[in-house]
Amino acid sequence: MAPLYFEGQNSQLFQIASHLHQTLRLSLLFKEVHDRIGAEIRMRPGRPIPFRELGHLAPDTLMAELRARTYALAGGGHAV
Repeated sequence: MAPLYFEGQNSQLFQIASHLHQTLRLSLLFKEVHDRIGAEIRMRPGRPIPFRELGHLAPDTLMAELRARTYALAGGGHAV
């Protein structure tokens, strides 16, 4: 598994909907994708993460670690 960071952000409407209801969020996801058709989206791949670094983590801790490693790529560096 390797983290992937995608530059950009979703619309404010999508952000609000994400906090209100899962179905509304998923419905607006199609609009977000449609609005970006033809646009350039920059992506930064991180280094693969060996299972031994993550396999022992509890689900909440695992998600926090993966999020941190992914956002670490925003600055152009590789995940720690």
